[in-house]
Amino acid sequence: MSDITAEQLESAKQSIVGVIAALFEIRQSSGCGHPRTVGFASDSPAAQGVAMHEIQLAQRVNAGVHMCLAVAAAALEVAGDLLDDSNNLMANDRERVLQSCAKDVKFAGEAAFRAARILSDARA
Repeated sequence: MSDITAEQLESAKQSIVGVIAALFEIRQSSGCGHPRTVGFASDSPAAQGVAMHEIQLAQRVNAGVHMCLAVAAAALEVAGDLLDDSNNLMANDRERVLQSCAKDVKFAGEAAFRAARILSDARA
């Protein structure tokens, strides 16, 4: 792999990791960012239901964002492994790298599928 490509992949991965860290820090430092979860006796059941639904939606968005970014970072890492000095490896070592990458891609795919389920249904 050319050095430019390796640097670009690493830069992209680090950018994604930075975005994850920044999002997590912002959400942690600002409190949970959700309306209160415990209502007062004067709250109507309908208002409580709306507030709980808003909390669930926000949680699904947060989980989806983090999982999608993590999957993207993992995919970039696998791409880098696939392109990294593959011409200098012996056939057995190449096979081992390919099998390892296949496992990593499978896990990333499962995480992406889980993100899709979370985004489509809060009970997932």
